[in-house]
Amino acid sequence: MKMLKKVRIDTVYYSIVQEDKLILNGREVFGCIDYRKKIIKINPDISEEQEIQQTLWHEIVHGIIHERNFDFIKTEEETIVDELSKGIYQVILDNPEIFKKNHEDDYSENEC
Repeated sequence: MKMLKKVRIDTVYYSIVQEDKLILNGREVFGCIDYRKKIIKINPDISEEQEIQQTLWHEIVHGIIHERNFDFIKTEEETIVDELSKGIYQVILDNPEIFKKNHEDDYSENEC
C-alpha cells in the first residue's frame, strides 16, 4: 500500500511516517501520534492494508480529539459525538486521497 505523506486534521497538517518499534506506555503499538511535532507514525511491519487503514484512522481520531480540545469529563455525549462527526467529515473533505485505491490489484481478469 502506498502511504500518504500528510493528512490535514482541522487546520493542522500532520506528516505521516513509517517507524519501526513504536513503543507507547511500555508496549509496542501499530501507530502513534505526536501532537507537538505534528507527526503520525505507523509501524511498517503491519502487513494487511485494512490494519494500516484502521491504524491511520485510529490516529486521525486522536488528532481530531486533540485539535478540537475535547473534554470528556465536562462535555455531554451528544456534543462529543456531534463534534467528532464534524471533525471526521472535515478530514474526509480535506483529504479525499485517503479513499482513493488502486483496484487493479484486487481483481484478476478471470474473475466474474
